[in-house]
Amino acid sequence: MINIWRPVIAGFLVLHGVLHAAIWIPPQQGSDLPNFGTQASWLFAEVRPVVVTLALVAASGFALAGVAYLMHLEAWASPGAVAAIASMALVVATFTPWWSFAVVINAAILYAAWQSATGQSAGR
Repeated sequence: MINIWRPVIAGFLVLHGVLHAAIWIPPQQGSDLPNFGTQASWLFAEVRPVVVTLALVAASGFALAGVAYLMHLEAWASPGAVAAIASMALVVATFTPWWSFAVVINAAILYAAWQSATGQSAGR
């Protein structure tokens, strides 16, 4: 039986990484989107290199986790967890109500990574 969920989940992880790169790496235009992005951050507004670094960690970690998950590698959990933590740092530092769902997504990825790393996944 072909498991359709594995490529869907892997694709979601890769897409989540691409979205991180698209949102936080390009320079933000403060006048276009007030209260949105790094310019509205209470923590990172003046330290763009930190934002770009966290975004690169999140983007590459999610992409690596997605590819590893697609290839049935248990090692997907480590880059997935690191990426989710970096993403949570970005979300907390630039929080708007738009990011509420991102918190849920990152929490779910952290939970799945923990379950996989500790051998508690339902598929075992």
